[in-house]
Amino acid sequence: MTATTASPPIPALLDQILRSPAAVGPRAALCARLDALGVPAAGGAWASTVRLAAGRGQFAVALALTLRRTSGATQTTLLRELGERYGVDRPRGGARVPPPMAPPREGTVPADEDGQIALALSLLGDRAGLVLPADAPVPEIPLFSALPAAGFAAVARALEERAHAAGETIIRQGETDRTLYLLAQGQVKVEVRRPDETVVPLAVCLPPALLGEISLLTAVPRRASVVALEPVLAWRLAATSVERLGQENPELREHLERIVKQRLLQNVLRTSRLFAAAGGVPDVLVPAFQLRSVGAGEEIFAQGAPSPGLFVVLHGHADVWTRGDDGDRIRVATLTEGDAFGEFSLLTGQPTTAAVRMPEGGALLHLSAANFKRLRPQLGRLESGLTELMEVRRTELDELVGLVESADHGGTDFEVVDDAWLLAD
Repeated sequence: MTATTASPPIPALLDQILRSPAAVGPRAALCARLDALGVPAAGGAWASTVRLAAGRGQFAVALALTLRRTSGATQTTLLRELGERYGVDRPRGGARVPPPMAPPREGTVPADEDGQIALALSLLGDRAGLVLPADAPVPEIPLFSALPAAGFAAVARALEERAHAAGETIIRQGETDRTLYLLAQGQVKVEVRRPDETVVPLAVCLPPALLGEISLLTAVPRRASVVALEPVLAWRLAATSVERLGQENPELREHLERIVKQRLLQNVLRTSRLFAAAGGVPDVLVPAFQLRSVGAGEEIFAQGAPSPGLFVVLHGHADVWTRGDDGDRIRVATLTEGDAFGEFSLLTGQPTTAAVRMPEGGALLHLSAANFKRLRPQLGRLESGLTELMEVRRTELDELVGLVESADHGGTDFEVVDDAWLLAD
């Protein structure tokens, strides 16, 4: 969006705007030309172009222009307006309508430069009939749509713009960098590399998408890679920036972490059969869950331990082990993202019937036994679902242990090990 010798001359840009008044691109290019000419009113023209983009639902364009092309009091004002329009207090009551498409404007491009500049400033300041009604809903933007106006501005200023070429890896599987990305332009693919080196595609993401948000809360290794399918523009927010913002405003850091945790919780619970059967996760549970980062080989709890609460696998996988009557440890299940465990001891108050370990580490959502007891009267169908899960697992566990103990261990598909697994990795 900078003026270059290859950009169209002012008359051509004026002609484009007269023919397509709602197009933001020619307006931004014209603002850049005015900047290059040193026109004092160019700053106001940039602000008007930002307001046009914001008023038409083009959040990424509005934010990019604000951060790139404005400063000082003007930038502060524009970020506040963006926060009011797209943040947590954004309008919701109006009718959802498409951005208006205005007919061509009447006018003739003057031959002299002064006349061209005057027409440019007039056109750039004219947004009549080009923006959505003030109460019309706008697209929801991950992270930003949950921020109050003041926090919106602080987070926006902490963003680092990054351009990525087609084929470039934006997030690499296995790395532990603590950075999230907000996709502003272009498509990316999410893929995972298996131990046998085969690459499995998981999804294609379009703007606006939040990528790698778990890194804001924990340094667990990335479970997948994100690769640009075409030229991509993304904003980067590092955990160090969040920590700095938190020092200046502790409430903002807590708010950001709560937003990310809620998104992660909602995402993983959409894949959970337990919570799907219960009609979703009750609202009272969201703040009660705590995020727990788990190191490679770490045991979550031992068999026979007092009830530690309910866990949901957020990132990674967990192995469930029990000890048979002969003392051997038997791996009875492997749990993946969205699976819950710990429900037996939580509901009965009895010690845990198995041990759980995460061989490669990962992240869990944890509802403590104390929080469950406090919220239990409000959980309704969820408690019923937990009870059903408990009964199914108790039956499966009893049957599996019985099969293993009565079988020839060398000829079965069950894995029986001794305490050496505790020292693995």
